[in-house]
Amino acid sequence: MHLTDIPIYHNLASYKSIVKKVVTTLSNEPTVLSIYQIGGINDLGISDLDFLVVVKEGERLDCDVRSIMSDNEQYILTHGLYGASEKWFNKAQKYSFFHNYKCLYGKEYEITNIKEDTPDRIELKRQIALEYLVKMLISTSIEKKYNILRVRGFLLHVKALLYDLEFLNISKGECYEHILQLIEWRNNWFSNKLSIKSINDFYKSFYSVFFDFLVDLFSKMKLFLPDELGGRIKIYRNIDLVRSAKLNVNHSGIVLPSILCFLGKKYFNLQHRINRFEFSVPCSSEKNEVLEKRYNELVKMSLYNKEYMPAYMPMSSSLGIF
Repeated sequence: MHLTDIPIYHNLASYKSIVKKVVTTLSNEPTVLSIYQIGGINDLGISDLDFLVVVKEGERLDCDVRSIMSDNEQYILTHGLYGASEKWFNKAQKYSFFHNYKCLYGKEYEITNIKEDTPDRIELKRQIALEYLVKMLISTSIEKKYNILRVRGFLLHVKALLYDLEFLNISKGECYEHILQLIEWRNNWFSNKLSIKSINDFYKSFYSVFFDFLVDLFSKMKLFLPDELGGRIKIYRNIDLVRSAKLNVNHSGIVLPSILCFLGKKYFNLQHRINRFEFSVPCSSEKNEVLEKRYNELVKMSLYNKEYMPAYMPMSSSLGIF
């Protein structure tokens, strides 16, 4: 596979500089009530920064702070910020399972910190884990088909996989061991240089093990999707999720040579135009009050953000179904 997005070391000062820029910029916006940093900085040059902005109810926030960042800064701030109104921030905590909130500016809210796994919480954890695992299947399958591995992106997402398996009470097995190996690589990336061949060989093994793991998992569990979404859900312009009895991946189109990936976004945009992917996933739409309520709340939250803070991601699902 052709390796791109190779991690570049950035010191702690670079991260702190971006935190300061985000706070300085957004604290001048009259509608902003609070700015939070989510998570930590564990692996310099690989870790990214996550922020959440809480705004006044019913007021717009148009400032897209990431758009004013340099390319070097956007390397660390890999995606847009999360955003929520005060009302939705309080509601979304029970559905998002974000952790390590650090208030950087403004009002500090009480953060939900429930440790007891009630039946409802177990249901939510299972659904969130399955959504992320399907998202990971989509991204890894497409990269495998395009014969391209975005290394840093892959290393960024792998820690979330460990949380997913924890949510599903899985702490052993071949897939689990592969994830632990990846996390060890991530923790020592700049001190233990890996060859292109070793990365390629491991990725091929990981994808095979990961896919088999998901086939087995979805033979026992189903992703909840309400009937109103229909039998075929468009995740992206060329990616469909289809309800099915068995997990499967189908592709049609013409794959361009991976050597052209030096074109960057233009290359991927062209690939997406001439290739289509269909992900068949075992799903359930059976009556489930907890998951139905979550779905309805996340839909409302997403609609709110589109209207009042379009540059900010809702505290929603990792899977683009809302």
